[in-house]
Amino acid sequence: MNRTYRGGKFGLRAQTPRIVAERAKRSDSILDFGAGKEALHALDLRDRGFDVTAHEIGANFNPRIHDPDALARAYDIVYASNVLNVQPNRRALLGTIGQIFDATRPGGVAICNYPLDPRKSNLSSEDAKAILSAKFDSTERIGGERDAPIFLCEKAFHGKVIRGRFFYVHRFYEDALPKEPLLRAKPHLPTDAEYTYIKYDRMTGAFTFAFSPDFDASPEPEVGISWRIDANGGVKRRDPSRNPEILHGKHLFVKGDYPGFSYREAERRYDGYSEKTWIDPYRMGRLDWWRDCSARNKFLRLPSPPGRLRHAAPWLCSRY
Repeated sequence: MNRTYRGGKFGLRAQTPRIVAERAKRSDSILDFGAGKEALHALDLRDRGFDVTAHEIGANFNPRIHDPDALARAYDIVYASNVLNVQPNRRALLGTIGQIFDATRPGGVAICNYPLDPRKSNLSSEDAKAILSAKFDSTERIGGERDAPIFLCEKAFHGKVIRGRFFYVHRFYEDALPKEPLLRAKPHLPTDAEYTYIKYDRMTGAFTFAFSPDFDASPEPEVGISWRIDANGGVKRRDPSRNPEILHGKHLFVKGDYPGFSYREAERRYDGYSEKTWIDPYRMGRLDWWRDCSARNKFLRLPSPPGRLRHAAPWLCSRY
């Protein structure tokens, strides 16, 4: 099998990249998945001020144009123009859509067309939509023709998810949590409670509203005072200890449009954890251990704001 079958671009008038340009913000990270030998659309979008990474494989790959590590990151928008239609069979299409899904950031979208010519498999546009719908949270046709559609696929934002049970979401994005249970929990908070993020326990239905004094300023922010609201309305306050808990992967609590810190820098730092052999997953959640080990290994933590003032940034907290 020719390993270059994912390529293919047919001129700068193609509809899919035009839709991307109409929908994207200049701050969005964009991946041209299967950009073609010359990556015409990726280069054109770059010239127009967009942040676009070009991806290709096999004989189509050009190190001067394409990024060999493009699929190691996630993007706000992933588009695939004349890519799905050149997959030779269902298995190949499933694999390609899986890669597109993995490259799409939670809260992001993928834009894919499925033209009639060329089409290297006998899969219909409805077949393609069904496969996309099984992977993404929503799929709709936004352009093209009925038999040659352009699909917009949304990947829902769920926050940081641990073991499929605990969901951590910054207060800016709390609409990602179950609406009715959250509305029932909020009235049980103290009237002067301030919180930075919410932890939801899907098994018990409990919500924890937690304040972090340095969420924006530190790569691994501290956990401050918190209130746990049980499903039956019970309230438990927890004050920070002398050796407080710290949060890892804070970018997972937010979407790429969060204004408080650089999402991409936080993402790169978190991805770098896998290269640090000294990290102990059972102890890394406490400040003292993390501070000592990261200092010894030159993986330094930024200091908290002076005096750990909780109003260091106006978007940090929410007063309920």
